[in-house]
Amino acid sequence: MSTAIKVEGGIKVTAIDAFGGERVVYDGHNLIMDAGLSALPILLAQTVGVPADYAIATLRAGDSATAPSNTDTNVTNQIGPDKAFTLVTLDSGGTPGLVDFETSLATTEGNGFTIREVGLFLAASSTMFSRQVIGAVAKTNAITLKFNWRIQFSRV
Repeated sequence: MSTAIKVEGGIKVTAIDAFGGERVVYDGHNLIMDAGLSALPILLAQTVGVPADYAIATLRAGDSATAPSNTDTNVTNQIGPDKAFTLVTLDSGGTPGLVDFETSLATTEGNGFTIREVGLFLAASSTMFSRQVIGAVAKTNAITLKFNWRIQFSRV
């Protein structure tokens, strides 16, 4: 008997104002890149580099509204710094195979730009693991943008 495994990702972007009010600006699926899929067997087999090199390490925002393609390698016109994840949770809510990543663009970061896309990047190589267009979010110093990204491994 064999088991097929499916890999899915999803992202929720929340704008948080100075009073703590929250507004979800995007909540949906993302596309996992070919390079992201190629990194998974390397991580499992640990035959190349150091395992930590293949960890999902940062989020990068950009301004392209072009739909994701499985061969994308970067975001367009990066907005703000690469953001390391401040919280990583395994098997969140008791769901086996689920990884949650969280980070934010603070009120001091990425201001004056419209964020339309975000991507997840691996640690050492800056390989894009996944990408999604999130609509148009005008980033100002009045809001923090919180990004919650989920990667789910499940049986098909």
